[in-house]
Amino acid sequence: MPNIFNLPARWLAGIGLTGLLIHLWAQVAGQGSIEFISKAVPVACMIIWLQSQSGRYAALIRVGLVFSLCGDMLLEVSPDFFIWGLLAFLCAHIAYVVAFVSESRRLVLAGLIPILLWVGTAYVLLYPHLGQLAIPVAVYVSVIGAMLWRALALCVKADSTWQWAACLGALFFGISDTILAFDRFHTPWPGANLAVILAYWAGQYGIARSVFRSAARKA
Repeated sequence: MPNIFNLPARWLAGIGLTGLLIHLWAQVAGQGSIEFISKAVPVACMIIWLQSQSGRYAALIRVGLVFSLCGDMLLEVSPDFFIWGLLAFLCAHIAYVVAFVSESRRLVLAGLIPILLWVGTAYVLLYPHLGQLAIPVAVYVSVIGAMLWRALALCVKADSTWQWAACLGALFFGISDTILAFDRFHTPWPGANLAVILAYWAGQYGIARSVFRSAARKA
């Protein structure tokens, strides 16, 4: 599939980075409209970047990025759309889980221990503050835990750096979601928004980058 707009990767990288910097400035400057529009730019560039890649893994990662982009916009529009944004990101994580499983079905049960400690502890601490969102958040936490586990499984006997890109991407995504959850439901803290968005974009980039490593490995 040809690259949309036929833009070279370096142009997409430049546009994405520009959007990132504008978004960070808009956050600090309180420019809501610019903040909203610029937030979509980095992930949109990643989606376009992957258009040249074929195969099931690439398709699933693109689906995950599209759902993530929808989640970005829903969360940015209004707090009233939080549950819909959560649903969009849930679908993104499911797409990533399926993508990772398509590349490796090793159980790696030992890898479940740190993941369960991470997501389990986070949920226990958040539970008293969740109210009616307790069940939706429990489902979301379970799915992101599954994504982290399957990303970790890729790194067992890794034969290329693409597996590490996917694993680190999932890790940063998990860190972003964890910070966001504690800032929203537990204890707000200065700088949380900046940490969330930078970790989130790093995570999405790592996962997107793994598409090219995977394609090269299968060539």
